[in-house]
Amino acid sequence: GLPHAQLFATAAQRLDHELPPVSVVEAFEAAAALRLAIPELRLSLGRFLAAGLHRRLPCAHLARLLAASARLGLLDGEQTALLIERALVVASPMRAPPVDVLAALCLGLFLARWQPSDRILGQLAAWLWSAEGHRAAP
Repeated sequence: GLPHAQLFATAAQRLDHELPPVSVVEAFEAAAALRLAIPELRLSLGRFLAAGLHRRLPCAHLARLLAASARLGLLDGEQTALLIERALVVASPMRAPPVDVLAALCLGLFLARWQPSDRILGQLAAWLWSAEGHRAAP
């Protein structure tokens, strides 16, 4: 097989400024699929967030980044809060994101072992309730 860890370690050095933010999310998802929790990814995620590049992502991609980074164990509490707060800003409080986005947000929070504030938990619960209400009647 290919030396995946070396390949991702080399690529991680270029993730923050040389790729569009959406491609960075895809790279983290690929690493998470292979369970490659290498130190270079933690550094790259830190640089990506510090540069504010996550602000260019829609809610769905923020949820995917949160889930992939949490699966790899890369997030600290501050980074988790940064991503979930940004997702709440980008998403509409009145209209729930799609169910798959909500699932990714909840999975990311669970894997990060992060306990949301009452405000964040209330918003997630409202979105989940709203998504539940839109199911078709049998």
